Amino acid sequence: MSLTSEENLICQEMMQSSPTTPSSDERAEIVRYARALKGAPFELHGRRSVGIDCYGLPVRVAKACGFYLPDYVDYGRKATFKYFFPKFLTNFVVRGRDFRAQGAVVLMRQRNESAHFGIMSFKDNRWYVIHASNLPGVGMVVEEPLSSPFPYESRIAEIGDFCR
Repeated sequence: MSLTSEENLICQEMMQSSPTTPSSDERAEIVRYARALKGAPFELHGRRSVGIDCYGLPVRVAKACGFYLPDYVDYGRKATFKYFFPKFLTNFVVRGRDFRAQGAVVLMRQRNESAHFGIMSFKDNRWYVIHASNLPGVGMVVEEPLSSPFPYESRIAEIGDFCR
């Protein structure tokens, strides 16, 4: 789903900044930690391996890997894109929706205008997203292909890096 012209302008400005971002070793550690949470059940506002939501996943990974990410919990079950987009721009180094790197954080815009977060991974010559899914029959942290047969790639609004 594409960004508005105002959102694109903000992203362009944010890409000019240069805080410290993950090294290749740190990217591997981010993915290892995110993968260790696979199977953790989905729980709104959860931040532990016994229950985690899609924003809780990057919060927990950031903390474990030495990056800073504020922990917001004042959102409902369908946290809106308008709520999270400004926070994404403030707390991540914006890379653009075509950026691909292990350990990068993906912000997706769902059809119902809700926001969804994931962490990018790469295996078997294919890009994946590790995320806490609340879909019926799933309800846990999973690692799924970024593209076909899943619609995640088409829903990417922005991709960014953890920063210090």
